[in-house]
Amino acid sequence: MKNYLTPQELEQLISLKLSPNKFHLQKPLDVFLFSCYTGLKFSAIMMLKLDNIVTEDGKQWLTIKSKETKEVTRLPLDLLFDAKPIEILNRYTPRNEKSTIFQNIANRNNLPFAYMNRWLEEVVKRVGINRPITFDTARHTFVVYLLYKGVNITTIQKLLGHKELQETQQYIKSLDIAI
Repeated sequence: MKNYLTPQELEQLISLKLSPNKFHLQKPLDVFLFSCYTGLKFSAIMMLKLDNIVTEDGKQWLTIKSKETKEVTRLPLDLLFDAKPIEILNRYTPRNEKSTIFQNIANRNNLPFAYMNRWLEEVVKRVGINRPITFDTARHTFVVYLLYKGVNITTIQKLLGHKELQETQQYIKSLDIAI
């Protein structure tokens, strides 16, 4: 079973218009798409703040310090998926600079990841995707996109925050695609 979205499936999610009574699904959809566009894990997205967004020479960059490697990764938001990550960020910019960008995705039991996958399941059914899709699928989708764009594996390793190239190779191998 492939664990990434095809370009057609991704476009279906991008184009999805939710009715007002299903608006609670918009933020989970946006967070999932943001992960597809950036390759960030759910936990990293939930910790994003305004100071992770840097503008240099009119271009916006997302800077993330890897917990594993302690290195700073810079993602060119203007270049990824026709700047779609910027569109999402603009919808969720917090009023307070110390607040996280994607606020209020939690519940009384503090299990946002479980809820996110449950809401995501409801979203993908709306576009006719009839296979299990979880938040991890977004990260895999990002990797496949980069591979098809010709990005080398060491660059992908750095963008994913992997310490060892072997970890990235295993990641790609698990996707069952040729590199």
